[in-house]
Amino acid sequence: MDGTHTARLEWQGFKELAPAADAALLSLSQAAANHGLDKRMLELVKLRISQINGCSFCVGWHVNAASRMGIATEKLHMLAAWRDAQAFDERERAALDWAEALTLIGGGVSNERYAQARSVFSDGELALLTSAVLAINAWNRAAISFRAVPGSVDKLFGLDKAGLNYGWPDAAYGVEYAGGRINTGATQAPGRLDDRGVLGDD
Repeated sequence: MDGTHTARLEWQGFKELAPAADAALLSLSQAAANHGLDKRMLELVKLRISQINGCSFCVGWHVNAASRMGIATEKLHMLAAWRDAQAFDERERAALDWAEALTLIGGGVSNERYAQARSVFSDGELALLTSAVLAINAWNRAAISFRAVPGSVDKLFGLDKAGLNYGWPDAAYGVEYAGGRINTGATQAPGRLDDRGVLGDD
């Protein structure tokens, strides 16, 4: 793979070319949070999967999203080594283990890992968590295959004014939006948005 990072297709182009697929992925992305799973736990899952898959666009987005949601910096710093870190609670650890099992699925998912997940999550919660894992893996693969450039949608969503930077010029990634404004559940930042729903679940 060469070292260049020029977009083959950005999100706007994907949405225009495959609107039904984009809408379906967004619906899948929102299901777990919309049905009560903790958004901060889900954000850690999305970031960890994006790290595993090597999706620079999604890693940048979800680092910022996690920060905006108030997730402790220690967790962001230790996420890649979460098994040996004390910062994560039981549900976060179980969610991360399940997410890794489903992302690195070449050898299947063992009974032991399933039992561990079920000891923490109800059947319904595990089904919703699985839907979130499926969604971010799909977004990762789309962003990687089309070489989405980190920070490329910032101005589109008014995020260039947020003043955050995680390694790329003008990188400032939001979490959710509704009614045309960024909404993290705790704070709001200015910016006109369209009807995409939850771009943070890319």
